[in-house]
Amino acid sequence: MEDKAIVTSRKNKNVMIELTDEEWDGLFDKAEETIQQVISELPEPVKNKAESIDCKLDRYCPKENWKVLGMYFSWTSGPIFVYVGQIYEDSRKNMEEAMKSVRQVYLHELAHAVGNLEEYEVKERGL
Repeated sequence: MEDKAIVTSRKNKNVMIELTDEEWDGLFDKAEETIQQVISELPEPVKNKAESIDCKLDRYCPKENWKVLGMYFSWTSGPIFVYVGQIYEDSRKNMEEAMKSVRQVYLHELAHAVGNLEEYEVKERGL
């Protein structure tokens, strides 16, 4: 993804689980790798659109008491947010399960972004 980037915000201290800086770095690196893999597997027209949308990784949603795994705001045309701390916590610190969820969350938010789909439409498609 040369035009757009996956940006990580490792400074968000809205921390629910305790990880060392190295563990957070490893979690962010694995999530970025997972999303890059997802993008590489997409059909070409969708892949091109996905590469034009920024994806931001963060520990948790900055909104207090919001336990969400990802977001996309259609009125701003992006970026896609993936909250890897919340995903990892919900996966009970199981890296394999967390990366399955990162994949699912990214595809879910991408469906909003690329398909301009409402929440119920995304869920109807199994995302």
